[in-house]
Amino acid sequence: MRLRPLLAALVVALASLAAAAPAPALVTIDVTEGDARLLPIAIPDFSGQVRDDDVAGQITEVVRRNLANSGLFRVIDASAYVEQTLGVSDLPRFGD
Repeated sequence: MRLRPLLAALVVALASLAAAAPAPALVTIDVTEGDARLLPIAIPDFSGQVRDDDVAGQITEVVRRNLANSGLFRVIDASAYVEQTLGVSDLPRFGD
């Protein structure tokens, strides 16, 4: 007679597992396209101390090429910049 409570407990456990099974998803998201427009970005020339200007120029070119090659950015030509030289403490004029 001890088998009957054990069997009842097993049935309850199996029923609770069946009730806790994950429900099928009601929402399906299909991503087939993205926004193919490149984000324009201005990368001004980096500057350093007199002996570091060559290194600063090389770093600037690496950053420009990496951003352009990422496929997400379009680097704006430096001749189109409103402000040609900015120091570290200078704020850009965003209104221009």
